Amino acid sequence: FVRLGNRANEGYAEMTLTLYLPDGSVLFQFKRADIANNDAMDAGGMRFEVIEPMRKLRTVYEGHAVHLKDPLQMADPRAAFKNNPVKKVKLDLVHEAAGPAYGLRPAGMLALDVVRLEAGLVMLEVDYTSARHAMNPEQNYSPGEIGLGRLVDFKKGDFVGRLALEREAKAGGPPRRLVGLQLDWYDIEGLYDAQGLPPAISPVVDRSRVPVFDGDRQVGRATSHGWSPILKQAIALASVPPQHEAIGTRLAVEWTVEGRRGRVGATVVELPFLDLPRKRS
Repeated sequence: FVRLGNRANEGYAEMTLTLYLPDGSVLFQFKRADIANNDAMDAGGMRFEVIEPMRKLRTVYEGHAVHLKDPLQMADPRAAFKNNPVKKVKLDLVHEAAGPAYGLRPAGMLALDVVRLEAGLVMLEVDYTSARHAMNPEQNYSPGEIGLGRLVDFKKGDFVGRLALEREAKAGGPPRRLVGLQLDWYDIEGLYDAQGLPPAISPVVDRSRVPVFDGDRQVGRATSHGWSPILKQAIALASVPPQHEAIGTRLAVEWTVEGRRGRVGATVVELPFLDLPRKRS
């Protein structure tokens, strides 16, 4: 098992190596190697190379790993790394496709970002700020404020943040709620027409934060917004107070054309925007 997870926004990549040997023992290594960007999958001595898209992939690792006679020793990682020998490892594997890709096509990060928006998935440092980078209370988010409250289980033992989340629940839930917005195409068209321009929406998801209004009062902000090529609609993820989260609530979102700010109507809709049965199989 080999894994490399880039977290450029956090300044590191998580590298995991697990090699099971014929005698049942295992070579294991885990690192958080420094990286500055997402230009390559290359960190901590591990590297992934695409030789031929969808057909041939090369995996390389050169470094060290702890040798565990019993893999269950990793239940206590600190003791496992301290009490077992370290061996030098050199791995060079080429994986080749054994069959057709069944109509799959390579997709870049920009295309995956559109799919993310259609699926109603939040992105770190776009739709919410990590606790490490929060500089004021407004940038602190609880799981419930980003649509992940269902993952919090108060029946389990103590965990970091439990008291704060219990206070939030007793107060009636999170003060901000993640909602999906469907933007009014005719309003967008009208803003372009006022400038003598045909309507145009970038195929790339816009990650800039824009105000959300109820009448003349700003009540929240939209984070990720753009065009859904499957739904043929302009959609957005937004953070709003509880009184504005009900399906069907009418709001407005700021929209700028040629440097002139305007507003377009928006309706709260159910998330995810797109939920195809085949995606759950």
